Amino acid sequence: MRLAEADVAAIAGRIAPGTVSTDPGERAALSMDVFEWPDERLADIVLSPVDVDGVRAAVAWAAGRGMVIAPRGGGMSYTRGFQPQAGSVALLDLRALNGIRHLSPEDRFVVVEAGATWLDLDGALQPYGLTPALAGPISGAVSTIGGAVSQNMPAGMHHVLGLELVLAEGSLVTTGALARPGSPGALRASGPDITGLFIGDCGALAIKTAVALRLVPRAAASECASFGFEDPASLAEAMAAVQARDTGVALMGLANRSVRDQAAAASFGEAISMLRGTVTGASSLLQGIGRAARLALRGVGRSDLPWGLHLTAEAGSPATARALLAEAVAAVPSHAVPMPPTIPLAMLSRPYSVRGMLGPKGERWAPVHGIMPLGRIGHATRALERFLADAQPRMEAEGLSHSMMFSAQDTSVLVEPMIYWQDSLRQVHTSALKPEVARRFAGHPQNPRARALAREIRRGLLEILLQEGAMMAQLGRYYPYEALAEEPARTLARAIKDVVDPNCVLNPGVLGWERR
Repeated sequence: MRLAEADVAAIAGRIAPGTVSTDPGERAALSMDVFEWPDERLADIVLSPVDVDGVRAAVAWAAGRGMVIAPRGGGMSYTRGFQPQAGSVALLDLRALNGIRHLSPEDRFVVVEAGATWLDLDGALQPYGLTPALAGPISGAVSTIGGAVSQNMPAGMHHVLGLELVLAEGSLVTTGALARPGSPGALRASGPDITGLFIGDCGALAIKTAVALRLVPRAAASECASFGFEDPASLAEAMAAVQARDTGVALMGLANRSVRDQAAAASFGEAISMLRGTVTGASSLLQGIGRAARLALRGVGRSDLPWGLHLTAEAGSPATARALLAEAVAAVPSHAVPMPPTIPLAMLSRPYSVRGMLGPKGERWAPVHGIMPLGRIGHATRALERFLADAQPRMEAEGLSHSMMFSAQDTSVLVEPMIYWQDSLRQVHTSALKPEVARRFAGHPQNPRARALAREIRRGLLEILLQEGAMMAQLGRYYPYEALAEEPARTLARAIKDVVDPNCVLNPGVLGWERR
């Protein structure tokens, strides 16, 4: 679609100077997904409002011209979360909408604008000794609050207290704690839970402009433990056994080999940065120096076994943290082998990083995940292992490798197989990484054969997970929604879409909702 200069000038005048761009380079940079799609396309215009009135004006302008509105936060999607496949596209870049609207330490909640990153919010809350009850994603240095609420997270969103929303025609709506006149309320729902309708909608029902989140005190003490396993299914079953105790201890499972590879490939500067983060992230300088020394002496991920389960207990006192960890460790099977808790210590020091969006040598990365009930994670992991073993000869021929990651939440375990291959980096990678890291990996040539095989393997892994009954977060346009829902649920959800967005201008294609 060719936009008339007068149209572009008109919307620029309505939302703010410098917030509208038709520059091909900027459109290309902001239209990219972390993964690569054969039929991907550029947005026709980028709208970057700086306040909620600008968002309303931008949405009304684009909808009035029948344009598709693609809401974008940090751009960390790998499920085509904001890349429409057809129509003229107005990309709504919300990163400038990043302020703290309201912070109440005594009432333990914050109202933060949707374009703020999790790292932004963490910095704002640190002086008060508070943190969001909803833990942000690992990519929180770049990914935004609104993006996480729209895409959903495996741990669930029950700590979201309310939302401020812009509907498809530009009207403003508030829900939950934000719907109360005057100051925000204390409850998410006093009556029907309207907030829940707009969580995990992938931006298809409304544009998030502000989010109210519950806060909790920062942990004053932490204790960690790690155990080695022979295979990922044994690790997953051990994780399920620990999670069944409901101790509140954080659990992560990783391939020790891939962790060692990451450490070996890290530059000296990255290693120093990790140690510096370990020191400054501790509650005292002495504790930080002790952590740094333990990291340096133990080596990252040293273990004779290929898989590691990592436990982290955080609490208000060292004694409480030790007691929580002891209860969790008691549930670890006896065949597990204790190993140095280097990995959870490092993760405590640097909770947000996008370095993991590439492999240890700068390989491209394509994950797929499934969330399984505790009793079914072992069976699902074995099915994934069999599939990858069968595909191994083809993968090796094209230079592909793989790993898996596990995490636990409530009554489920998430398994995330990951595919790596050597390929040219995309602008979405280089813009998110530190400049020195991006420069080090910038010379890889295009590798379409390996990329095509990665796409095929990823799809096969998804089919295995669906056969095993997995559920997913971050559905975008990759994971199925309507195809798996029962008919009454599909009808109700589509009816809600038809009410709030009758012309399907908000992110069509996500959740299977195409324009009619």
